[in-house]
Amino acid sequence: MKNLFIDCGTNLGQGLNEFHKKFNLFNNPNWDIYTFEPNEHINLNNMFLDVKNIIKIKKAVWINNEKLEFICKGKIHESDRKKYNEDRFQGGGSQLKQTQIINNNQKNFTETKKIIVDTIDFKKFLKEKSLEYDKIYVKMDIEGAEFQIIDDLIKTDNLNIIDTLFVEMHARFNFKRSEWLIKKNEINKIEDNFIQTCKNHIANVYKWS
Repeated sequence: MKNLFIDCGTNLGQGLNEFHKKFNLFNNPNWDIYTFEPNEHINLNNMFLDVKNIIKIKKAVWINNEKLEFICKGKIHESDRKKYNEDRFQGGGSQLKQTQIINNNQKNFTETKKIIVDTIDFKKFLKEKSLEYDKIYVKMDIEGAEFQIIDDLIKTDNLNIIDTLFVEMHARFNFKRSEWLIKKNEINKIEDNFIQTCKNHIANVYKWS
């Protein structure tokens, strides 16, 4: 049996390292790994050099193959970056502009830079890989794009290609940062409904953070 692990939103590899510990992914003949990270300030080629069963793709997962504006984010102060072993514009929260529903969600210690990135049609990618693998596991940490991508997969009847989904939710991005605490119930409801919708199509769905 050959399984595929797809890491959507690799960033600096924190999540992938966590899932390696969970599933023994690295250099395991039963697994292949695909990573997606479009941030030009993150060099995927310099990461996981000892892992032979990994393919690194410098694109953002999305609903089409196109070029889109991407917002790289990071901590302004070098002392803050060192705490997390980050360089400039390598912080979490970097996202496609299409997913930035509310524009004033930046922390006051965050700096941003806009770039143009290539995106990949995730449904087409999944359909192609479903012909090669027995089971497909997906980790999504894509800063709000999970809503559009999952909706697209449902509309095209492709969500059930995924056997196991781990998703970090970002429903809070639908609200101003100042509203996050007072609208916590609304945010939780959006995320709970999203998870339930996924469970209607996927055998195993987990809210991940």
